[in-house]
Amino acid sequence: MVTLFIKRNVWWLNYRYKGERYRVSTGTKDRKLAEKKRQEYEIKLFKDSNPIHDEPRAKRATIFDMFHRFLIHSEKSKAKTTWKIERVFLKIWQEFFARKRIKYAEQINHSLITDFQIETEITPRSFNNALTLLRTVFNRAIDWGMLDKNPTRGFKKAKIPKKLKYFTDDELEELWSEALPRQKVIIALGAYAGLRNAEMVNLKWRDIDFKNNILEVRSDDEVTPKGKRPRSVPMHDRLIETLKAYKSKDAGIYVFPRNDGRGLKCGRNGPSNEFRQLLKLTGIKGSHHFLRHSFGTRLVKMAVPLPVVQSLMGHADIESTMIYVHLHPTQNHEAIETL
Repeated sequence: MVTLFIKRNVWWLNYRYKGERYRVSTGTKDRKLAEKKRQEYEIKLFKDSNPIHDEPRAKRATIFDMFHRFLIHSEKSKAKTTWKIERVFLKIWQEFFARKRIKYAEQINHSLITDFQIETEITPRSFNNALTLLRTVFNRAIDWGMLDKNPTRGFKKAKIPKKLKYFTDDELEELWSEALPRQKVIIALGAYAGLRNAEMVNLKWRDIDFKNNILEVRSDDEVTPKGKRPRSVPMHDRLIETLKAYKSKDAGIYVFPRNDGRGLKCGRNGPSNEFRQLLKLTGIKGSHHFLRHSFGTRLVKMAVPLPVVQSLMGHADIESTMIYVHLHPTQNHEAIETL
């Protein structure tokens, strides 16, 4: 059975042959012409023949034909600068296909696209742009009836390393100098212990061992650390001093209590909101999570082995520190305590 459906104002045929699904553009916006094409396909299927294999060979378009028509369309519909960029990328693709003796889109497979990525030595971002353009060209070619299916479909884009965002030492000192006592605790827990906002909210005084200078990020019935990994973090001198100065004789259960009587601990965004006020006061750009990134960055700069960094940070965000690995050789674990 062959059915019709419309995509981008063009009628398409949908059918199955020997268990495989096919979607073929009729190349027309006219419903009557599309219906005629549908009936032709029905007859061929009834004769146990795949209609797509019976299409006249003369209708087969080359990759060059598709590129040429796309650029004509692009020049008329897009900004001049955009058109020039697309022309450059398509020229790169065209030269690559010529070297590989690829003339038709049907000859393209995922392995070939991988070869393009390796041989052209372009950046991941440029490769993704080139791939997106090629995919767009082939989608247009399908709409124009020049191609049956997109050979780039399913090929995943290259992963682009995330830009590392953290506070510099000077920025941390400026924030520290302007911070209130409670905000200093937030800075210390983030920049010197790597705690997330939710972990600060749920931090209890019993989790802080001043005798052994260890901070425990626990997992209990109320909260589970992200990644479900409880961890122990050696406390930096500044963190110890800040916590001791902040803790009062009548301190409650939580490090960040709620003062309005609506609960024992602050709201779920309490530390993040308080730190945001400090950022606004100082004019420093960033977010609460930058503190955690600063912690990981400093660990790696001090040559703390990555498995240790991963353990101290609770596994997640390890990618944010990887950029610094090449700067320092792996040395000893005790560097943590001197940060």
